[in-house]
Amino acid sequence: DKGIIVAINNRDSSTFDLHKLYIDGRKSEVILQNPGNINSWYISNDGQVRLVMANDSVEESLMYRADNLQPFHQVLKNDFGSTIIPMGFVKNSTTNIYALSNIGRDKLSLIEYDLVGKREVHEIFSNKEVDLDWGDYSHYTNEMNYASYTVSKKKRYFFNEKVAQIFKKISEKTKGSEFDVIDVDAQFDKIIIRT
Repeated sequence: DKGIIVAINNRDSSTFDLHKLYIDGRKSEVILQNPGNINSWYISNDGQVRLVMANDSVEESLMYRADNLQPFHQVLKNDFGSTIIPMGFVKNSTTNIYALSNIGRDKLSLIEYDLVGKREVHEIFSNKEVDLDWGDYSHYTNEMNYASYTVSKKKRYFFNEKVAQIFKKISEKTKGSEFDVIDVDAQFDKIIIRT
């Protein structure tokens, strides 16, 4: 709707609220006022803020709502022994997310999680030796491009063949040196890397 969603701390310098800024000059609007404990927001591809991570200084809570008009309710808590890190919503879903989780296992693995049923749907990828790290979730396509982990060097497991070929070309240009992708355009045609 000719707008972008941004976090701005103009109400309170220590707390960020979510605003919709219109690129056509219309007045911006607050779409989520932070009560002070929200540190991450996850927006589904229809622009609704359906998922947040709230922090009480000891534990993190995963909070979900069906749409912007509903209140958030707790799905689960991260504590010292269990962690879930949302990555983004699954394509064509407003209830399922991709996440890194060590719940029921000793390593962070990539899973699909059902926020309404409050359960893991299935494990997508894991490594027996180490935790997975962030990998790459595309906010443009709502799909995982790859999972990643580091043993002696960074490794990537690709879910998208086009992206795998692009990374192969980058690796050839960097003569095998390690690199990280900083940002990409919507088509994955223009890529900023750090190497």
